[in-house]
Amino acid sequence: MKKILIICFIISLIIGVLWFFSDKIIDPNSLIATDCNVNKKTITFKIDITSAAIVIKNYSLEQRNNSLYIKFKGNIFTSNKDGIRNITIKNKFKNLENIYLTNGSTNKKIWSNPLTIQE
Repeated sequence: MKKILIICFIISLIIGVLWFFSDKIIDPNSLIATDCNVNKKTITFKIDITSAAIVIKNYSLEQRNNSLYIKFKGNIFTSNKDGIRNITIKNKFKNLENIYLTNGSTNKKIWSNPLTIQE
């Protein structure tokens, strides 16, 4: 019985450590996007985070309707202490009207097409 408890403890500890070191989705309200530029070929902007402890490591893109949603991931443990700062995305999106930072439930608009009439 004691062996089973020790094995369960070790497995739980390993799972906890792996979860702690894995990348987490970053809340868009803790991100600051500046110098956003969208043209026919690229989407570029600078990204910073308000928490000094978290380093941005990667991002994913999702297009819904005429909007682009960007989800950033990061953690506090990384070999690259600078993380991602300058974002360049190949613009393969048609009729793009808005760009948002997102975590899946919260969206933060960082760009609107000035040629699109907003209601």
